[in-house]
Amino acid sequence: MSIALIGASADSLSISARPLRMLAQHGYPGRLYPVNPRHSSLNGRTVYASIGAVPERVDLALVAVPALLVPSVLRECAAAGVAYAVVLSSGFAETGTDGKRLEAEIADVIRATSLRVCGPNAEGFFYPAGRVCATFSPAVDPEHGYVLQKAGPVAVVSQSGGLGFALLNRGQDLGLTCGAVVSTGNEVDLGWLDYVEYLLDEPAIKVVLGFVEGLRDRQRLSEVARKAARLRKPIVVAKMGHARPGRHLQRRTPARWASAGGTDDLGRCGRLACGRVCRARVRACFAACHGGFGDQVLHPGLWQRRQSDRHYRASRVRRRLRTRAGLTGWFFGL
Repeated sequence: MSIALIGASADSLSISARPLRMLAQHGYPGRLYPVNPRHSSLNGRTVYASIGAVPERVDLALVAVPALLVPSVLRECAAAGVAYAVVLSSGFAETGTDGKRLEAEIADVIRATSLRVCGPNAEGFFYPAGRVCATFSPAVDPEHGYVLQKAGPVAVVSQSGGLGFALLNRGQDLGLTCGAVVSTGNEVDLGWLDYVEYLLDEPAIKVVLGFVEGLRDRQRLSEVARKAARLRKPIVVAKMGHARPGRHLQRRTPARWASAGGTDDLGRCGRLACGRVCRARVRACFAACHGGFGDQVLHPGLWQRRQSDRHYRASRVRRRLRTRAGLTGWFFGL
């Protein structure tokens, strides 16, 4: 497998250079290709002027160029036979009218080609079993103190890139190790449900922890939840931007996410698929993941009462989280 970083920089700590360095530090076994017409060599690696100049068909392209250049770069990727691209660049629908126009151009490229795209405005993904650190997140950067660990049974799929990777470290503090972390970005092509469905088929993944602002396809959400129930793999979802009755969702939802969906959509689909909807804080989601590796999902309140830390003894959680045998798809709302 081969990965190219388009827009590779000479500054090893910059967003446009960090993914290549981190891939090497995590021991990625495949071939790495920096792409930038302004350089001929970076850190001992040959730099190619364009993705088409790379001597083999690249499997994954990480795109870290200014937003205005992204549509043309993706066209070049498609022409070069690249299968997948992760657009790390920001400046799209989350910024306003001009950004929405650029995002529409990306959508046109995707419809006209076979290229599949994560993002734009994504933070990338981390898959430790394959030593793939296709992200610029400092949460998994050895230069920022990250210690390499074995892959674990929890997958995190988040529409907030920063929150998803930050929770990787928080989970490790609680004894939870991650087998995958995905930042979905603006989801112009691949969406939250695509990643969840793929990860459910991974034998090593036992629990999927999701952070969601909104989902577009209610029917598919129900189908994915039923699949999780059949596989006995919990899906634990924290609904970001959940507002109390009479309050506007927009007041509590960051504008950087471009997905659509009301506060109650996730809950309605959860009821349809699993028969139960629970609302709790992010800490309770960790509790559910901590107990969800066996055939039965441990009651989060019970797990909390076993902890010595007073922060995990909140009685309001255990009264609201009532589970029964056979329930393996949990949907939580913030």
